Amino acid sequence: PGHPATGFTLEVRSNPLNPEETAVLVSAADADEVRRAAPKLRHYGKYSYLHFQAGRVSDKRISETAEGQIFFLDLPQGGIKVESQLPFDRIIDQIEGSRVIYLGETHNRYEDHLLQLRVVRALYHQNPDLAIGMEMFNRTNQEVLDRYVLDHSLDEAEFLRQSHYFDNWNFDYRFYQPIINFARANRIPVIALNLPRETVSEVFQGQGLGGLSAEQLAQIPPDRDLSLAGYRERIASFFQMHRQAPGQPEKFNDFLQAQALWDETMALSVVDFLEARPDYRMAVIAGRGHVEKENAIPPRVARRLAVGQTVIVNAENRETTDKTADYVFFTPPAELPPPALMGVFLKQDGKQVLIEKMAPQGMAAKAKLQEGDVILALDDQPVETVEDLKVIMFFKKHGRDRVKVRVRRHRKIFRDQELEVEMPL
Repeated sequence: PGHPATGFTLEVRSNPLNPEETAVLVSAADADEVRRAAPKLRHYGKYSYLHFQAGRVSDKRISETAEGQIFFLDLPQGGIKVESQLPFDRIIDQIEGSRVIYLGETHNRYEDHLLQLRVVRALYHQNPDLAIGMEMFNRTNQEVLDRYVLDHSLDEAEFLRQSHYFDNWNFDYRFYQPIINFARANRIPVIALNLPRETVSEVFQGQGLGGLSAEQLAQIPPDRDLSLAGYRERIASFFQMHRQAPGQPEKFNDFLQAQALWDETMALSVVDFLEARPDYRMAVIAGRGHVEKENAIPPRVARRLAVGQTVIVNAENRETTDKTADYVFFTPPAELPPPALMGVFLKQDGKQVLIEKMAPQGMAAKAKLQEGDVILALDDQPVETVEDLKVIMFFKKHGRDRVKVRVRRHRKIFRDQELEVEMPL
């Protein structure tokens, strides 16, 4: 990326997949430019960038590189002067000129989602030409999002089914429900930012990019940057934190490629919308690691589109500097009420849902359900997938509601038995 369209260009870079080695990028307008330039390369060995036009060098550069010894110093932590804190409204006024406002989150921190909702409301009241981009949905969900949020042609249960929220995202939908409902009430476009999870998983778990089908390759951004300052190091710490197998650099490289695909696709989705709707700005809701200023989505947006950007996060137990965020809020801890649970571990078996394991003190165990039971229906609503069950249970309230469960139980000697039990949640 970034090479002239004419002539012959050669560029030497650090290799983002193996920093101890180098990567050489070569591009040319045609074969004749290659034939003219190639014999002259040996005379320019000290340069890291060369550009030839009709066999004559027109640009040559030497990039900076690290030499000598590197020392890591333990620097004291920074702080803020409390009296210099800005009121919420002042911050919203200051970011009025930004077209992309990132609202980072730790996915299971309720206080992060409360801050997101507060900022989204303030941005909308400041200027209603607003969209909300969400990491939680992939681009194949866009039609379903539009039908629910803009057209109001789906109810909430059908939206959850058709978007496959519970299959695609592992976090409580109640975190995002108020934001999406606010968007729906005001017909604010909600933009799906991400790739299908199975594509990203295939890159990491399969054969890297080489394992993708032609259809999957067509979905990914052709322009990707793995060499942003600090990116490899940050992803490496994330890789180790998730206890991936050590001593497998090829798996880490696939993991790095997968994470870059995640960020580049979200950046491309943001830019696609902003270019199509130049009067709009976007609030981006994504994990905190994806919104870091130095090497996550923001520089990947900037590479594609010159646009004002602001990163907002909540204070938590990690370092935050001007390289990671623009504004840090101090939101008090908060928790959602417990969700309604049956106390079972489920397994999808073809077109039926099995109880694979029971929680010893769960309500299902007290209601005499058993491992191996096939769940047929909840409150007379058919259940064919785990997703069906999760959608039904989402609308139940812990400590208040009850649920009627119909199951089929296998018996070795007699015919299978159908049972119906009712339990509190």
